[in-house]
Amino acid sequence: MVCGCNSGRGKRLSEKEMTAVLVDLKLLESKVDHFFLRNPDSSKVAYRYLQHQVFKKHKTDSTTYYESYEYYLARKKQLIKILENASKQLENAQEDLLKKAPVE
Repeated sequence: MVCGCNSGRGKRLSEKEMTAVLVDLKLLESKVDHFFLRNPDSSKVAYRYLQHQVFKKHKTDSTTYYESYEYYLARKKQLIKILENASKQLENAQEDLLKKAPVE
């Protein structure tokens, strides 16, 4: 994905792009939680590395992501829409996983 909007300070992720990044970051958070790393610092390092991979996948960077987040924080209706869409996508992904899970 390419950032298509301009916020005056630089690039900004569109609502659709922001939703996609948030979904991947939430999935990443869950993945790191399941690494069972004993040291919290190790978890932070793993998360930061993988977070960079998410940004790379979406052809963005942390600065653009955080500036976009700040932009949407100031526009509550848009942020709520983004979060609701992300939540729906995560619920759909969970349902798909449950359908594929073996029955015991």
